[in-house]
Amino acid sequence: VGPGRLPAGRMNPVETNELTNERVFQLLLEEIMRDGDVSEVERSTINEVKQALEVTSEQHQRAWQAAVASLRQRGKQAEYELVPEDVFRRVAARACADGKVSAEEKQILEKVSRALRVDPDEHRVIWKAIEEAERSNPE
Repeated sequence: VGPGRLPAGRMNPVETNELTNERVFQLLLEEIMRDGDVSEVERSTINEVKQALEVTSEQHQRAWQAAVASLRQRGKQAEYELVPEDVFRRVAARACADGKVSAEEKQILEKVSRALRVDPDEHRVIWKAIEEAERSNPE
């Protein structure tokens, strides 16, 4: 997925069109756990995003279980290093999957971007892609 492009949204638990803090957290966990190893930096990222999104312990547990189940289906992937911009791009794609991004979804996206410390230039490029996706799918 190149700059300014959003990957096809793909998430696992409770498939609804609305992006939630818990679903975003699950996506983050899937990205981090996909190589079977969770580094200290990744652990720190999990905690920062959890705090930013105000994910409860119960939500964390559900997201963790869903991420593990999803990864079992796909199998362990090759060595992988977490790239904040890639995670943000995937979350943004999920938000755009239904053709509109609600005010609540935009707030979640902003929190995730800050918690992941997405590069400001890349944030603008991704945000522009979100706006273009919304314009191409008017209600």
